[in-house]
Amino acid sequence: MPEQPKAILIVDSDGDTIEILDRAIRDRGYRPLAIRRGAQMISTLRSQKPAAVIMDISLADRDGGPLIRQIKDDWEVKKIPIVIHSGYPNRLNRANFERVEGVFEKPADPDLLLDLVQRAIRKAAES
Repeated sequence: MPEQPKAILIVDSDGDTIEILDRAIRDRGYRPLAIRRGAQMISTLRSQKPAAVIMDISLADRDGGPLIRQIKDDWEVKKIPIVIHSGYPNRLNRANFERVEGVFEKPADPDLLLDLVQRAIRKAAES
C-alpha cells in the first residue's frame, strides 16, 4: 500500500486563502488539511501530526500569538514547524517571531511560501 503524503495544516478564516494554499500544497505532493478556527488547532495537530503549519495570526475566534506559545510549549507538537501567512504580520511579537520558521504578508506568492515550508519540514526532520 503506498504511503500517504505528508500533511500540511492550513489555519485561516478566509476561504479564498485556504483554496489557494490547498491547490499549491497538492501541487507540491503534500496532503492539505484546513481548519478555520484556532480552537481546533491543538487537537488537530495532535490527531493528524502534520509535517508543518501555515497559519494566520488573526483568526476569527482567537489571536494566533497565544496559540503559537501554546503549541511551542506542548511537548507532543512543539517540533511541528509553523509559517505565518497574515495580513497583519506586525501583530506577531518578538518572542513568537522567534518561535516560527518565517512570516509572509498576505497575499504571498504560494510558491515562495511553500519553498520555506519545505525547508522547514526538512530542517525539522533532521533535528
